[in-house]
Amino acid sequence: MVFGGRISVRYALKRADVARLDTLRVPRLQDIPLCDFHNILAVWNKAKKTPGGYAMVRPVLSVKKEPTLLDDLNQALAGETLAAFRYLYLSKIASGISSLPLSKLFKEMADGEWDHASRFIERIIQLGGVPISKPVEWEKKAFFSYSDPPRRGNDLKAMIKESLKLERSSLEFYQRLASKTRDTDMVTHKMAMDAMADEAREERKLTALLD
Repeated sequence: MVFGGRISVRYALKRADVARLDTLRVPRLQDIPLCDFHNILAVWNKAKKTPGGYAMVRPVLSVKKEPTLLDDLNQALAGETLAAFRYLYLSKIASGISSLPLSKLFKEMADGEWDHASRFIERIIQLGGVPISKPVEWEKKAFFSYSDPPRRGNDLKAMIKESLKLERSSLEFYQRLASKTRDTDMVTHKMAMDAMADEAREERKLTALLD
């Protein structure tokens, strides 16, 4: 279980950075060794908004390479591409008196997933890999089990619940990818952390619509 459970997050900070963190009053990640995804989102965003804060939450960099990293990145690419299409589709078919806020949110989520997909394509190429480009391969490679979106858009609650499943699958995947690359690939680790923060934000917005 991802939500309702807890994960461990560890970062390396220089001694000078720790002193600056106290001065700037930016939460130190090592002060919250156990945190949920929403805490990650809050700390990550606050650090990014603070001058010099983002650099102080950088992960440890090492030259060791993960042999399965390109496969992981293609899984991310496939999942984000399918999610982007799904959310764009849902944004167009959502109907009913309460559909406008949800339609707008789905469109924003689609744009975010397209951006993630673009970044993963770039990273795969940087590492000398080949991004998967065949739609039939996207479904096979995606980190979640893809199901066809509904043909009608009047059941908004069902749309939200299915989207929450997708977001939580994304969070699980990016948690694993961030953990896997924490000590081996700073660039991919940052991408996974950024994606995880985005997905946590979207999960929170979707959950609020069910309240």
